[in-house]
Amino acid sequence: MMTQEHVDYDPIAPSYNRRYAVNPLPGVQAALRKLAGELSPQRVLEVGCGTGQWLGLLRPLVPRIVGLDLSMGMLS
Repeated sequence: MMTQEHVDYDPIAPSYNRRYAVNPLPGVQAALRKLAGELSPQRVLEVGCGTGQWLGLLRPLVPRIVGLDLSMGMLS
């Protein structure tokens, strides 16, 4: 049986999005926009959404978006 160690993201949650100022990951942004444009999904679920960075990008493109994360700090 494999056990997985839980990483606590709560302590870094307040500053987590600063990483996107340094590297906005334009390839990920382009891929998500392209995929949303090609598939025209009505719903998106992101598991492990963290602060919701990518859900925010998809908000104007998808009618219903939902994010799940174990870290309450990241969700807040």
